Amino acid sequence: MRIRYFVAAAALVAMCIPAYAATNLPFGTVTTGTIASAAQVNHYTFEANTGDVVSFSIVGNGISPEIQVFTSGSLTAFETGVLGGCDGNVLAVNTNGAVVLPASPGGTYDVWISDCATTNTGSYSIYAQRLNNPAGAVNLPLGQITSGSIATIPQSNTYTFIANAGDYVNFVTVAANISPALTIYNPDGKQFGQSYLGGCDGSVMEWNQVQFKTAGKYTLLIGDCAATDTGQYSLYFQRTNNPAGPVSSMLWGQVQSGSIASVPKSEVYSFEGTANDVMDFTIDANGISPALVLYDSSGYQLGQSYLGGCDGSNLEWNNVKIASTGTYHLFVKDCSDTNTGTYTLSSQCAGTCLLPAPTLTSLSPNNALAGSGGLTLTVNGSNFVNVESNSVAQWAGADLTTTWKSITQMTAAVPGTDTAVAGLYPVTVLTPAPGGGISPDLIFTVNNPPPTLTSISPTSATAGGPALKLTLTGKNFVQGSAVQWNGNKLDTTYVSAAELTAYVPAADIATAGTASVTVNNPAPGGGTTAAQTFTIDNPVPATTSLSPTNITAGSAAFPLTIKGSNFVSGSVVMWNSTSLTPASVSPGQIQVTVPASAIANAGPASVTVFNPAPGGGTSKPALNFTINPTAPTTTSLSPASAILGSPAFTLTVKGTNFISGANASVVKWNGSSRTTTYVSPTQLKAAILKADLLTAGTVPVTVTNPVQGGGTSNAQTFTIDNPVPVVAAPLVPPSTAAGGAAFTLTVNGAANFVSSSVVNWNGSPRVTTFVSATQLTAAITAADIAVAGSFPVTVTNPMPGGGASNAVPFTVNNPKPVLTAISPASIIAGGSAFTLTATGSNFVASSVVRWRGVPLSTTYVSSTELQAAVPAGYLLDGAVNVTILNPTPGGGVSATQTLTIDNPVPVVMSLSPTSIAAGSAGFTLTVNGFNFNEGAVVKWNGSALPTVLVSDTQLQAPVPSQSVAAAGSAAVTVANPAPSPSPSNAVTFTIQ
Repeated sequence: MRIRYFVAAAALVAMCIPAYAATNLPFGTVTTGTIASAAQVNHYTFEANTGDVVSFSIVGNGISPEIQVFTSGSLTAFETGVLGGCDGNVLAVNTNGAVVLPASPGGTYDVWISDCATTNTGSYSIYAQRLNNPAGAVNLPLGQITSGSIATIPQSNTYTFIANAGDYVNFVTVAANISPALTIYNPDGKQFGQSYLGGCDGSVMEWNQVQFKTAGKYTLLIGDCAATDTGQYSLYFQRTNNPAGPVSSMLWGQVQSGSIASVPKSEVYSFEGTANDVMDFTIDANGISPALVLYDSSGYQLGQSYLGGCDGSNLEWNNVKIASTGTYHLFVKDCSDTNTGTYTLSSQCAGTCLLPAPTLTSLSPNNALAGSGGLTLTVNGSNFVNVESNSVAQWAGADLTTTWKSITQMTAAVPGTDTAVAGLYPVTVLTPAPGGGISPDLIFTVNNPPPTLTSISPTSATAGGPALKLTLTGKNFVQGSAVQWNGNKLDTTYVSAAELTAYVPAADIATAGTASVTVNNPAPGGGTTAAQTFTIDNPVPATTSLSPTNITAGSAAFPLTIKGSNFVSGSVVMWNSTSLTPASVSPGQIQVTVPASAIANAGPASVTVFNPAPGGGTSKPALNFTINPTAPTTTSLSPASAILGSPAFTLTVKGTNFISGANASVVKWNGSSRTTTYVSPTQLKAAILKADLLTAGTVPVTVTNPVQGGGTSNAQTFTIDNPVPVVAAPLVPPSTAAGGAAFTLTVNGAANFVSSSVVNWNGSPRVTTFVSATQLTAAITAADIAVAGSFPVTVTNPMPGGGASNAVPFTVNNPKPVLTAISPASIIAGGSAFTLTATGSNFVASSVVRWRGVPLSTTYVSSTELQAAVPAGYLLDGAVNVTILNPTPGGGVSATQTLTIDNPVPVVMSLSPTSIAAGSAGFTLTVNGFNFNEGAVVKWNGSALPTVLVSDTQLQAPVPSQSVAAAGSAAVTVANPAPSPSPSNAVTFTIQ
């Protein structure tokens, strides 16, 4: 790398930077560019902070790249990268691993990229990354495989991870199609270290025993060693002093199974080693060639064992001696880091050889009923051993007879005496010394059974009685079972598993009602039974006298005194079938207020007293009270109206003081008596004739009591209503065209039209002619049908009764549009937005111009002209169908007019090369310009050459040797595919 200054830096800024406007250079992604002319300099900018650490990697194609980095506004590069002799195409700019940025105005930095020799053209790819705060970095998890790919060169994938001071870590990378290179950067962005395969040859790389002196967040970059290839990789990252899980415990003397399910992962085992312990390891593998690596508690590698050439499946590593006491980790892996498979690992230890402490994860079963007898308990967990000191299951600290099944499962015999009494019993596993210990416990629950209550005796008592003894029968009663009265515990005596007795105090049966009786067995298990119901009954009341015994109908409310016995606080007085709430109650007397409504009508009343359930009942016999008659009154009629011309019907008249017998009350219709039936003192029925319903209007209805003291009531009004009209579809006619002349509309319906019926158009009345009870006609004006739409037609009958009919729609239709021409009829692709004019006929204010079926923003000019705004984004090449849509009702879509969108005329600016010696071999001609479209063709003296579209400003075409065999010149043009107005201008190529 060398510092290189431009001789005319100010001129370069003036000429090059405006010509190649600055582009943002993002961190963490690959940016590509082109040096189209030998002297071209491409200009980039990026944002960063003073002291940020960045690196640049660039790969050229056809050029030897040179890169210069400037502070904003400076003409002197503070960092330059160039290959000696301008020879080569892969360049990295990272002095001592990185570039530390000086201060720059606004935090903006400039990057210039050019061809080192300023003689070549070509393309390049550049990858920039900030190393102290990398962009797009992904967290690198410990103990897992992270997969990725190098999709473009010179891409590097960026990861970050946290390390503690003194950590040892391993990186194992297996790649496909690339030779992996790994670089670690300190938290400040400076390079920590790098690892790659010599000659960038190979796909499996191990970088082990990497030790970090300081804690912090480190950055790891992974890329192709030569920055020339793309491919995939898998990376295994693991700490050896404190490996990330899962980590299995080493069980001395046991056979432990495992698998390498994915490469290049390792399986990790841990054990507590004591100084001078000597261990033997034997591993039998299937699918892999096993390798064993041992690390001490600091993470330092003590040794490893594998088969030469990574060939074979059985490995023995004997006489491994531990020098000091501590935690050790054994890694099991495939020797070549390329295969997956399974293995069994056997271990033996001579010395202290501490066993790991056992753990418990579950019990099966984890509960039982008290007294259910012995059971076999399955204990699941880890680190169960079956060596000289076997693991044993314990019940509340006492050893159980245990059968070892595997390192994760044992069974134990639990005797019936251990489950005889309900409770919570801790289950543990003990592994004896050396090492070992007792696991944390899991709880086995011995439950009380849920009780069942089948009956109680007695089941009822009279309210206010003395305390009583309650006997309960059922099953699963236990010592500690409690009888509950409405949820409250009673003093309970345990008789047997099928019987309990309990004392019910007098206070609990003082008031009538029901009590819920249950039995509760305590936890664990246990529970509460379904309830049995105990009933506390009210007594049956008795009555002896009333005071007073009679009153005149229509009097005000009055107090009534009832004497008798067994009256209770909830007693009510029944006046006929109506309940009255007493003002006061004692066991021998009730006082109640009888409302005026109860004595409004003459006649007898029945008085009883009712005590509510439970128990209770109605007093017998009833006591009689007399209501003396008065003049009748009416309160309502049912029905209160009828439709004109209805048939005869029965009228119900409600009121007061109606009487029966020889001088019964009579209903009068407009002063004339009608046949009357007595129903009750408050209700009569009368026969109304058909002749009474022939004229619309109102009729007075009264009641007369002919007996002495009677008279005629007030009048109630009965209404004879006009009917509600009903309109039948269709209307005649049912529709017409918008803008037509006035016409006569015929409306048909049910036989509900009257001479004063009115036809309404859209809610407004129209001049109406009555034809018959089933037909009307109406005058519809031209203004009513001037605009398209759906208009409701109804009929209104006047009061009394009458009203508005249902609505039947009348449709006024839009015409179908006719499109005869559009202007303009063609336009150039990619142009700006424009206004399209459509001419024709039958256009309406809601007409819409459609562009390839998509509606445009349309302005209505007249019935023969519309204008529509066409966005620039719609000007794609090809033919466009233009139509006009008139909306419903009616309306429709016009015939199509076609607008042509032409490709632009291409323009040729320069050729590269511009000349060649006659008789030269064929070569690739680069044509620079603009408006080049997909399918553009370079023509040599009018003949098409096979053409490659590089961009819309550059084409490349091979020129065969016969085209330059003789000296002269050739006209080079470019033609875009149809539709296109014309080919480009011609540029002369010289054959010398």
